[in-house]
Amino acid sequence: MRYAILLPPTLIALLSSLAACSSGAPGNVTQADGAAVSQNATSLSKDGETAATAPAVPASPPTPGQILADIYGQKGDGSASYALDDGAVVEFWHAEDFTLDGKQYYAAFADHVSKAGLADGAPEPEMGVRLTTATYVADVVDGKPVWKLFHAQPSDIGSFGAYAKADTVDRERATQRYVTKAGHLLLAIPTSRVDGGVKTLGYAILFFDPAKSDYRGWQYFGTVPVGEDNSASCDDEGTVKCAASKGTLTFVAPQSGTIPTMRITMQGTVISGPGTTRALGAADTKTYTYDNRFRHYTPQLLDR
Repeated sequence: MRYAILLPPTLIALLSSLAACSSGAPGNVTQADGAAVSQNATSLSKDGETAATAPAVPASPPTPGQILADIYGQKGDGSASYALDDGAVVEFWHAEDFTLDGKQYYAAFADHVSKAGLADGAPEPEMGVRLTTATYVADVVDGKPVWKLFHAQPSDIGSFGAYAKADTVDRERATQRYVTKAGHLLLAIPTSRVDGGVKTLGYAILFFDPAKSDYRGWQYFGTVPVGEDNSASCDDEGTVKCAASKGTLTFVAPQSGTIPTMRITMQGTVISGPGTTRALGAADTKTYTYDNRFRHYTPQLLDR
């Protein structure tokens, strides 16, 4: 004989609520596809530890057009890229959602190229783009979760990229996060850049202070190189051998202060001379520390 198990109505409601909360967050959005990637937001605790998965965030993140309008105060045509009144061109670049100190944020970044950078003539390698952002915080309006603008930052983050273009977000690698003892967030966003047939891999390091009173909560701490691939320009039969390398980034808690160091362990091969390559190993590990004078990560002196 089979017996049916009857659950109290309150328990049924609780189980339904839990199921709804596990439906997922909008995830990371990149310039490459402009669409949400289905994954849960990450709840972060201090000292780089990762806590449990956060509750569901608002279902729809701000659109690229809305993000640009919130940053610059100009609506444009609603697309992911348009020209401002001063002739500069702005373009949605990338977005991340995360939970920090019990609050859920959606940080969206754009790149800004000035009119001078768009002038006739080939842009120089050192000519980057200005990074800007609109940061949102999850709120409830009329009983529904929404993304509320926390602050917009059209300047003072930093310049990155080359040839008047932003580095490309590398979706084959995941963004890494670290929260300091002071409750500040570090994002290591995987990037790539191609120059002369060589693809360079890196991590763009962004620092977030949610308590910054002057609305300059984000700072760019530089891009740390973590590998190269010359397959687009190599010839194993000639003098330029094919070589590809990739590094793994690990945040290391600091012995003093709050900003962690970064350790890059390498694997793969590099060119060691004309027509020769060598395998990378433990001796090629590099350590990067934060230099407060330049507000950038730099390699330790022994690694230079």
